Amino acid sequence: MSAHAKNPPLRTAGEFLATEREKLTYQISMFGLPVGGAELEAKNERGEVRITLKVTTNALLSSLYPVDDFVETRHIGGNFIVTKIRQQEGSFRSNRGFTLFLRDKKVFWHDLLSHKSSNETVPTSDVLDLLSGFYFLRGKPLKVGTPELLQVYDSDRYTEIPVEVLRREQVSLPGFRKADTLVIKPQLKTDGIFKRTGDVTIWLTDDDFRAPVKVETQIPLGTVTAELLSAETEKAKAAPTASLPEARE
Repeated sequence: MSAHAKNPPLRTAGEFLATEREKLTYQISMFGLPVGGAELEAKNERGEVRITLKVTTNALLSSLYPVDDFVETRHIGGNFIVTKIRQQEGSFRSNRGFTLFLRDKKVFWHDLLSHKSSNETVPTSDVLDLLSGFYFLRGKPLKVGTPELLQVYDSDRYTEIPVEVLRREQVSLPGFRKADTLVIKPQLKTDGIFKRTGDVTIWLTDDDFRAPVKVETQIPLGTVTAELLSAETEKAKAAPTASLPEARE
């Protein structure tokens, strides 16, 4: 019997995913021009969560500031979280990962470029990686004016991230679509997934799906906006369905 099979899971897939599979595709813009794309995909693989994020720039921006980022996080047995982060952003390069041992409240961190590694402790078994924390947040009953708190391991350290639920707002999306949203702002104290230089603001659909339809942040070149182009969801034992905010007058 494997080590993680001996103990009941501390976390379950249902805390993070309401479907078997979700794939969200984004257009990334800067100065009003498309400069790249992103794909965020989450799967429930026989009760275990797997989330991936890919971000790339197109030829227009790559000549000035190439971006090729990949993040993967996997939940194993409900007691372990394994995260890999590979980044290329301008001249910056990074290739690192960590494993959260939830029951032991420990983290093993390693950097594949510098060949450094360390074993650390965290104060709680509720700690998550940043991607898992975002999916966990989406499942909570968010209310305007009521902050939430995430406990994450990010940028090689444990941190608490207060999340402000700012307001309701209708936003316009590519294809003349509009969406009613909740606007949230995580108070990131670490680098986050990208080498940003400012705050991150996220627009979630104001419904049970809580789809992130828009994200805005700053990088060294200026403000970057990611807007949802398409969404695919797949429920257990059902055919895939596509869901996007409908066009409104």
